Amino acid sequence: DDPLSVPTRLRLPLTPSGIRGWRVALSMNLGYFEIDEEMVRQTMDAVKALQRAGAIVEEVDIGWGKSVFEAGVAHYLMFGGWDHPDRLSSWEKTQLSDAAREYPEALRRAPRLDFDESERFRAKMYDDMSKVFKRYRILITPTTTIPAVAADMPVNGASL
Repeated sequence: DDPLSVPTRLRLPLTPSGIRGWRVALSMNLGYFEIDEEMVRQTMDAVKALQRAGAIVEEVDIGWGKSVFEAGVAHYLMFGGWDHPDRLSSWEKTQLSDAAREYPEALRRAPRLDFDESERFRAKMYDDMSKVFKRYRILITPTTTIPAVAADMPVNGASL
C-alpha cells in the first residue's frame, strides 16, 4: 500500500510477445482529459498490438474527474516553487512566450490551501490506482492529449 514503492520489478518486453494472458487496463482519458482523435487512434493501435499478442485489455473507469486535474495543477505549482525567483532581464523576458512569462506570477498566486487540498487528492489517487493494479498488470493511457503542444499555450491550461 506504499504508493512510492513497487512490490516487484516489472520488466516490459521490447516486443509484445510473451504477454499472453496479461490483464491490461485501458483508460483513454483518466476520466477528465479531452483526447485528440490522433492520440486515440495511436493508443488503440497499441491496444490492438497487445491483444494480438494475447493480452486481455479492458477499459476501466478510475473514477477521476476535473477536480483531479485542478489538484494536480495546484500540486505542481507548489512544487515548482511558490516563491519562484524571476531573475530575467527585461530584454530576456521579451524573448519568452506568454506562458513562460506568466509562469512565475502563476506560482505566486497559487494559494497554500490549494496545495493542501491537492495532497488529500494525491492520497485518494494513489488509493484509486492501487485498486487498478490489484486487478491489472499494466495501465495504458495516451501519453499526451494532443500530438504537439503549442508554444503559446496558456500557463493556466485554459485550453483544457
